[in-house]
Amino acid sequence: MGQDKATLPWRGSTMLEHSVTMLKSACPRVYVVTADGRAVPETGATIVSDTLSDYGPLHGLARGLRAAYDDGAHDGGAHDGGAQWAFVCAVDMPFLEPSLIDALVTAIEPSIDIVAAHDGTFPQPLAAIYKLTLAESAENAVSSGMRSLNNFVTQHQHKYVMVPGAESQLRNLNTPDDYRDARS
Repeated sequence: MGQDKATLPWRGSTMLEHSVTMLKSACPRVYVVTADGRAVPETGATIVSDTLSDYGPLHGLARGLRAAYDDGAHDGGAHDGGAQWAFVCAVDMPFLEPSLIDALVTAIEPSIDIVAAHDGTFPQPLAAIYKLTLAESAENAVSSGMRSLNNFVTQHQHKYVMVPGAESQLRNLNTPDDYRDARS
């Protein structure tokens, strides 16, 4: 992309601010995992430092799950009713809506560790709900050299959910052309 996607202008704010606002409408607590030392605008979210930001999203997932778990979210400290799950998304998915999160929550089953959206072609591990108790497993996966978030998902009890109309919500902006097209 050539610049930090989180700081790109989006609908009167930045991509990060837009994402956090959407997440706050659906989630009682929001964590932003960002590169160690990177300046982040004030959003009211809890900032978590990704000390291996060039490692990929699996390390970011591990850091975010650990922060939420350690904050007491797993025992009801951060979630209504003691929820034990975290919705995880990428900042470059500005079309996500709370309805997608609701659909994933509805699909939770006791035996499942991960509920991920599926766009009809690919599973979307960065539009998924993870059990907070997977923090240690994610940390161990990173320590063992695993880098693939998809591989991490398939090593756990998971479920893919096709959400009607989600294809447009799951669109991510990876290139300058994607970003330009999305803004027009």
